[in-house]
Amino acid sequence: MSFRDVNYINYSNMLSTVKHQSPYRNSGNAYPLGDRKYSARHFRKEDDGSFSVWYSNRERTDQFVTGTTPESEKRHENYMKNCRLGLVRPDNSFEFVASLYEQGENMMLSEGLAGHLYNDVTKGGLMLAKGKYTHPVFQGLRVDCSSGKAVTDYKIFRQILVRKKANEYMKRYEEFLRVGPVMYQTMTDRGLSEVYDDLFAEYGEDGFARLGNVEAMRMVKEGKYVDAVCVFGMHRQWGVVYDTRQRAALKASGEPLPDNLFKLYPRVKEMTLKRVKDNFRDIAVAEDKSLFEYEELEAGHKPPSSKWEYKITVNGEPVNRV
Repeated sequence: MSFRDVNYINYSNMLSTVKHQSPYRNSGNAYPLGDRKYSARHFRKEDDGSFSVWYSNRERTDQFVTGTTPESEKRHENYMKNCRLGLVRPDNSFEFVASLYEQGENMMLSEGLAGHLYNDVTKGGLMLAKGKYTHPVFQGLRVDCSSGKAVTDYKIFRQILVRKKANEYMKRYEEFLRVGPVMYQTMTDRGLSEVYDDLFAEYGEDGFARLGNVEAMRMVKEGKYVDAVCVFGMHRQWGVVYDTRQRAALKASGEPLPDNLFKLYPRVKEMTLKRVKDNFRDIAVAEDKSLFEYEELEAGHKPPSSKWEYKITVNGEPVNRV
């Protein structure tokens, strides 16, 4: 999908649109960001005079902002909060508020901000390049719509792992690395499927789908080694999540469970064990900030690639990347 119709996002343009165009019918105050027929890309006037930029189904957003969302659609409200991507302030700055982590929104904002918004894992996530400036995107970051210069006074630090400290720290996980993968390897597909079923029952459908490194590390510390390896193995292996959901749905309906739902997808075990072997150390040491030293970089310049997250602060307080 092309976003070439999206107008330049700045305060003057949005104010002009509000003065000279009508809002979408029955929307209250939603206006197009570009071609009127693409209503999912729209903006709304806020009570404080700023304009919020949205990327979502416009009619569903109307219900969300007016508090008239039908009960059957309430489950989407957390998603809707992240559809309010940013605010254009009266000082002609754009403030990043949230992200859907979707390519479409990046393309839309890249066009509207006349810059390049992109994800880069070597730089900790979402980045904005505009003019001669490059910024890590975080909640509350404000940049001038014309120049791209940051209005928010932030500091950025590169983390450097102190290897001697890290080696000493990793001794606490020697038992897990020796025992966990062996226990996992010896289990049958059915046995591992039942572990996933237990996790699904414990965390619920939404919580199960979001299980990741944080929960896996907690399981390691609690001595739940097989559970931990299984959760590490869910990384980008959506078939595991899908089959677990299918088993739960069939159990709830009282239907029989076919044998194929208890057979792991090819290479799940192999990829899981590889991830533990290759990535566990980095996941573990990243939890303890005392294992790192910090080098301050010049804000507004493209930071070098790093395997560790950048530390970003505003007024000395850490920020949340979006």
